[in-house]
Amino acid sequence: KALSELRIVLIHAGGFSQRLPSASALGKIFMALPLGEPIYQMLELKLAMYVDFPSQMKPGILVTCADDIELYSIGKEERVRFDKPGFTALAHPSSLSVGTTHGVF
Repeated sequence: KALSELRIVLIHAGGFSQRLPSASALGKIFMALPLGEPIYQMLELKLAMYVDFPSQMKPGILVTCADDIELYSIGKEERVRFDKPGFTALAHPSSLSVGTTHGVF
């Protein structure tokens, strides 16, 4: 019952890391990025990208992966909201050939 009242961010970091074999040992979420002083990890970037999401969510789980960066643009008065019932996905339009070779839906 307590879990149904929380807002949870679940960042899965599994996979074969075929395109990033150096990330296999620790996982993609702890991969170093070429920016920051000291250098940022992917976890820090993901948390910064999602900092506003919990206040716009109803209790539930936001599932994301550790090896992507979502960029979005909204107007000054607009908000990214996760207040509809059911499943909400963040995605971008891609061709079928891109989608079927990059582990996306």
